Amino acid sequence: RHWSNVADGPLLTAHVVTITLGYVAGLFAAAAAGYVTVRTWLARRTATSLEFAAVRFVAVASAMAAIFLAIGFVLGAVWAKLQWGRAFTAMPVEIGAMVVIAVFGIVAVAAFKAVSARVVLSMAVAGGGAVLAAWFGAVAMQNDYPALFTVVGFGGLAVSLAAAAMS
Repeated sequence: RHWSNVADGPLLTAHVVTITLGYVAGLFAAAAAGYVTVRTWLARRTATSLEFAAVRFVAVASAMAAIFLAIGFVLGAVWAKLQWGRAFTAMPVEIGAMVVIAVFGIVAVAAFKAVSARVVLSMAVAGGGAVLAAWFGAVAMQNDYPALFTVVGFGGLAVSLAAAAMS
């Protein structure tokens, strides 16, 4: 049954795929940044070569996140316009996607502009929380989902912001 829906709505399917790829790329960027941040903090010294490699990875993953999410956002808007007559409804998931696009766009620019590794990695860690809030928290807000989604979404955001501030 689900596969017939995919065949009936290739635009919506492309939207879901690109949004998912964007969020996953953002989580990869955040995970890499978090790993290096925690490792550096535990060692109490900077690991310059590790930070350099992490910033390069975070730059590419963040750019991919922003690009995939922007494409997915536009595809979703086109689909919504065709189905509902409105391209943008200001639902929490739409607002969350725009925030995540902006966050990872800024992280990618900062990384490519050679801003401090510590700053780039901290922003990427915070971006991971934005992904959790947009992907889980926003969905829980607009649907009748279990409270666990809200905890993962907004709790993850709080933890990531705290971790970013401590790094």
